[in-house]
Amino acid sequence: MNVVNTVYDRLQKWVNTDVVPNLDKIVLNISSGVVVGGLKFIYNFLIGIVASIYVMANKEYLASRGKKIVYALFKLKNANIILDGLASVNKIFSQFINGKIVDSIIIGIITFILTTIVDMPYALLISVIIGVTNVIPFFGPIIGAIPCVFIVLIADPIKSIILLIMILCIQQFDGNILGPKILGDVTGLSSFWVLTAVIVGGGIFGFYGMLLGVPVFACIYMYINKTCTDKLEKKHMVSVSSEFERIKRIDEETGKPIYLTEEEEDIRFHKKTPEEKAAAKAEREAKRHAKKLYQQIEKVMHAEKADDQLVATKHEAEKQSSDDDKDDQM
Repeated sequence: MNVVNTVYDRLQKWVNTDVVPNLDKIVLNISSGVVVGGLKFIYNFLIGIVASIYVMANKEYLASRGKKIVYALFKLKNANIILDGLASVNKIFSQFINGKIVDSIIIGIITFILTTIVDMPYALLISVIIGVTNVIPFFGPIIGAIPCVFIVLIADPIKSIILLIMILCIQQFDGNILGPKILGDVTGLSSFWVLTAVIVGGGIFGFYGMLLGVPVFACIYMYINKTCTDKLEKKHMVSVSSEFERIKRIDEETGKPIYLTEEEEDIRFHKKTPEEKAAAKAEREAKRHAKKLYQQIEKVMHAEKADDQLVATKHEAEKQSSDDDKDDQM
C-alpha cells in the first residue's frame, strides 16, 4: 500500500510540476504537428490525383513514345524482351491493385452491415478502418483490428469482444473465399513469399512497402523464374518447377533427371499410410496383370488374323491354279 501511495504522489507531483505548466506548449506542438501533417497529406493527395488524371488521359501517347525509345536504344530481341516484361508487370500490378481495392470495399461494406445490425458504436469509422487496412496483404487485418477494438473498448467493453470475433470471422471469409475468388492466383506466389514480401517491403519502405511489396516481389520472382527456365531449356534439361519436387539428381553424362523412388517419395512427403501403400501396390499389380492379359489377347488376335490371311491366300492360290488348268484344257 505504501508503494502505491508513493507512486501516486510522484505521479501527481510530476503532473503538477512538469505537465500542467507546459500544457499549452504540448497542445500547441501536437496540434501544429497534426495540422501541418494533415495539410501536407492533403496537398500531396491532391497533387497525386491531378498527376494521375493527366497520366491516364495521355497513357496511349506515353506508351507509344516509350515503345519508340525502347526500340531505338536496344537490339530488336532485347527490346521485345523488355516490352514483354513490362506488359507482365502491368498485368500483375493492375490485377492485384484493382482486385485488392474491390475486395477491401466489399469487406468494408460487410463490416458496416454487421456492425450496424449489432448496434456497434462508431460503426462507420470501424468499417472504414477495416476496409482501408485490408488493402495491405497478410498484416492488414491485424493493423485494422487493433485500433477498432480499442475504440469500441472505451465505449462498450463487451461489444469490443464481439467486434474482435466478428473481425476474425470476416477475415477468415475474406482469406478463404472472397479473396481467392476476386484475386485468384494473380501473383503466383506462395503464402511464404507473400509474408516475406510484406515484411521486407514494410521494413524498408513502410506503409507503401507493405502495400506494394507483394506485386513488386511477384515481378522479381517472375523474372528469376523465366531466366532459370530459359537457361534450363538451352541445356535441354527439365524446366518445369513442379518436376524438381520428384527429382533426386540429374545424371551428369546423359543430362536426364533421376527421380525419387516411391518409397523415397513416401518418406519425404509423407504421402501414404501403410494401408494406402498396400492398396496402391495392389492397384499397380492389377494394372500390370491387366496389361499383360491385354498383350496376350492381342498376340492371339494377331495370330488368328495371320492364320485367316494365310487361309485366304491359299484359297486364292488354289482358285488361280484351277482357273489356269481350265484355260490349258481349252
